[in-house]
Amino acid sequence: MKVLVFSDMEGASGINTYEQVIKEFGEPFEEGRRLLMGDINAAIVGLSEAGATDFVVADSHRRGSPPNVVDDKLQQNATVIRGDDISRYDYSGLAAQVLVGFHSKAGTESGFLSHTMSSLLGFAVRVNGRWAGEGELEIWKAGRFDVPTIMAAGDSALASEIKSFFSDIPTVAVKASESRTQVHCLDPKDTQDEIRKTAAHALNSLASFKVNIVREPINLVIAFKSEELTDWAAKMPRVKRIHKRAISYEAKDWEEARAAYHTAYHLAFRVVDPATARLGDDERVKEMRKELVRKMIRERWALPLEPLPNIP
Repeated sequence: MKVLVFSDMEGASGINTYEQVIKEFGEPFEEGRRLLMGDINAAIVGLSEAGATDFVVADSHRRGSPPNVVDDKLQQNATVIRGDDISRYDYSGLAAQVLVGFHSKAGTESGFLSHTMSSLLGFAVRVNGRWAGEGELEIWKAGRFDVPTIMAAGDSALASEIKSFFSDIPTVAVKASESRTQVHCLDPKDTQDEIRKTAAHALNSLASFKVNIVREPINLVIAFKSEELTDWAAKMPRVKRIHKRAISYEAKDWEEARAAYHTAYHLAFRVVDPATARLGDDERVKEMRKELVRKMIRERWALPLEPLPNIP
């Protein structure tokens, strides 16, 4: 029996600062990787106890570049996928999916490091009238392939968010979020044991889970933190500019909707990316690149939360 362990990072046990999820901060990131591995391995052990034999681990934070998952520290028979391999992954043959290390969606004031796909862009996605986060997007993607999501682990804001969308999916709150930059972490030994037990119980109860899918056709609203970023996303075909910071798109099915919000994301990222890309790959500028990224991240999380656009 094969299970997909879809991992992010901000919602992992013990992680309490953005420095632990960004490689450019050095040693704190290595500690963050160690903490993330504890959660992933706890899920794998619990799933193994319930009969799973094969595991695919999606290293999704920053698309796994640089790697967050430490491949040689994984328990059991696990394969790691990163980057485009995650987008192209064939879900056929999976019994279930679990989410580990996830955070709440953009606009969540009480969510630790809350964002959707990119804090630098202030990116946000509304699906059929509800603002959704990365957890919901991955649950719907798996559902499109008839794969149920049977557990989600992250901070308390993420747990509440998942329950508000999918009341049947069990959650593990590994820390109590107080704001976007403040969180009270529980003992990782305790939370990882809870992840293990919850994963085992969920897989043992697999027959009771339903597959969660989106009602089609799909109305998308895609928002950004600034008008300039939205200008770039508005270059997409078939979009409507409905707000100075938002566009809308009508998709016939989930595949088209997912392609649309990824395209909008990449178009807008052209504004941010040159700040690092123009430095080139010369060895002499590697530290300059790191410092620029650190500066961008520090400034971003020091800013107040932009309210999501008020769109009927």
